[in-house]
Amino acid sequence: MLISCRRATELTSQELDTELSFHRRFVLGAHRFVCGACRRFRKQLVDIDRALEEFLNDPTGPADVQMTDESKTRIREVLKSATSDDDANPIAY
Repeated sequence: MLISCRRATELTSQELDTELSFHRRFVLGAHRFVCGACRRFRKQLVDIDRALEEFLNDPTGPADVQMTDESKTRIREVLKSATSDDDANPIAY
């Protein structure tokens, strides 16, 4: 039984945070075996995770970087729009 891409992305995200059960690892691996998009998603997620980890652990990194109020507002608007779009177009598993 294959899972949907939506479920595969959720499990991929969980996989980076915690160890999945054998069954979940198996179905996720089977899905990724046939789905190139989900393989690419995992690679991108791993790359982002690695880059963020390097950035946060860099002792010479910009510890005092501040986000402008305009940037914060723009991010809030995008998140609010994305949330309302998700509510309007639910995807079934």
